[in-house]
Amino acid sequence: MIKQFALFALLVALSSASITPVGWQASGIPSSCTITPSSIAIAVDGQKPVYVSCRDGLGKEVTCPQMSWSSTIGSISFSSDPLVFLAGTTAGTGTITATSSPSSDPQFSCSIPVTVLPGAPSRLSVTPESAKVPVGSTQQFFARLFDKYGNEIANSFLAQQFSWSIESEYAIGEVSQTGLFSASAKGEGRVIAVYSATPASSEVFGSARVSVVPKSAGTYCVISPQGAQVKVSSTLRLSVKCYQEDPRSAKAEGIEIECPAMGWSATEGTIIPDPLPSADERAATYTAGTIARSVLITAYDATPNPNPASSLLSCTTYVQVVPGEPASVSILPTSVSLYVGDSQRFQAFAYDKYGNAIQGSEFSWSASGGIGEVDSEGRFSATKAGTGAVKAELVSPLPAKELSATAQVNVLSQGSPGGGGGGGGGGSGTTGGGSFASSSTLSYTCAGAPATLKVKIFKQGSTALAEIFHLGTQTSKVFSSTVSNNVEVAIPLEKSGDYELRVSVGTEQRNANFYVPPCTPTSVNITKNITIELKEPPTKTVSPPPAQPPSGGAPKPNQQVQPPATQPKIEEGVPLAVFLVVGLLLLAAAAFLLFGKKKEE
Repeated sequence: MIKQFALFALLVALSSASITPVGWQASGIPSSCTITPSSIAIAVDGQKPVYVSCRDGLGKEVTCPQMSWSSTIGSISFSSDPLVFLAGTTAGTGTITATSSPSSDPQFSCSIPVTVLPGAPSRLSVTPESAKVPVGSTQQFFARLFDKYGNEIANSFLAQQFSWSIESEYAIGEVSQTGLFSASAKGEGRVIAVYSATPASSEVFGSARVSVVPKSAGTYCVISPQGAQVKVSSTLRLSVKCYQEDPRSAKAEGIEIECPAMGWSATEGTIIPDPLPSADERAATYTAGTIARSVLITAYDATPNPNPASSLLSCTTYVQVVPGEPASVSILPTSVSLYVGDSQRFQAFAYDKYGNAIQGSEFSWSASGGIGEVDSEGRFSATKAGTGAVKAELVSPLPAKELSATAQVNVLSQGSPGGGGGGGGGGSGTTGGGSFASSSTLSYTCAGAPATLKVKIFKQGSTALAEIFHLGTQTSKVFSSTVSNNVEVAIPLEKSGDYELRVSVGTEQRNANFYVPPCTPTSVNITKNITIELKEPPTKTVSPPPAQPPSGGAPKPNQQVQPPATQPKIEEGVPLAVFLVVGLLLLAAAAFLLFGKKKEE
């Protein structure tokens, strides 16, 4: 009889275990995390708060365990809540990672990409630092811009960003707005380059010495090829020829003369002259470094004890070192959480083996997990709750092997009315899911013309952070301001090119990319609108089913009612009746076996 009772108790225990829902162990236990914002682009010396949120195995937000933080660029400050990312003084890219404690089960981590941008322009250099130019000849000068920590501001050598002038007691010549100096009379002076991003900003300038000397035979040389490109770590053949007069001059006869022994120099990489050059051509082999950038090459008279005429003989050219073959691909952001109906623009980048970004790369986009679709420009639209990924595969330049990157996407259904909504921070159904702006409209015409932004914010009393980034070789922030509901603000879009608009309310962010054309008589009259549309959040409050009040009377308003401790938690979406039926069937089977056995005895 005792054995039969034990067997019956065991069957009851098994039947009780059988009605425990799948995923019971995952409920309430942190198993993944998300860092907000999903990516950071910030200038040196800047700082930005970072937050981490955690979810259990069922995708529900839960309290995070103790997290440790690390960064491969800049640093994390632990002296405040929330934590703050400190950009430091070195521009570059890296990651921020949050990792759960070793005692966590399971242990997990999450990361976001970080781009630290150069700071405000502080120093400008003009190269070459000095030059001797014969009357009637020309000399090309170049300008490069740096912040106060020595980080070069990319593309700063573009002519339209600088104004050039001559400072001299004599009318020694003219300089064009591309930095090309034309010598007209003997004398000394300085070539000055001035940078000013906007008329209101403080000027940053640099200069180089220039001496205009009398024209004489054999004082002009030309390097070939001019404006050449070479891949990183590759070689380029260069040669120099000498002339009696500037061969580009309209009156020049272009008579070649024998060059003296020529020396060569390069601002980066190495250049080695040929050991036995021919009499009519001096040549050298340039080997590029591993950084894609412009390099100044100079050929000059290297004969011992040069006479005054030959000491004037030098010429320059710029070589553009370009990235090598594709070796890796990255995607930003690397992970994101969205609600059904939301969209997210992903961006992919290709790099060579030295980490140089390959401009103009093209990708094919795909989405997995059945949670949404992604278009040919990387914009993902969430259509169904669940987890999946967005994949970018490099198609141009054609890689030697498949190169791709994926971003993890977690799509949540919109918050149910009365339950706080998605992103509403636990508010009522009236405001749940509606903390974000419902629309953001940017109106503009062309570069330099007035532009305006108006943001409509659904949640009353909230403000939005509006940011605009110029997407060049290096992304730079051109606007950042707190925006109130339906208040129109002026936006400076000084340069033509690709831009990104980001609008944030709380921890939620939406973005849109757009192109600003140069101003022409036509484009200045054509207004363009960029609108970030968002779904209207729920407006009707539906009360949840009443809970059984504990002893002591009905619960007070807004009091959270806890279920009895002995009552098992049944996950949402699983009918309770199913578990009851299964349990009763198992009990009936156990009783049948027990009493049947007793009858046989």
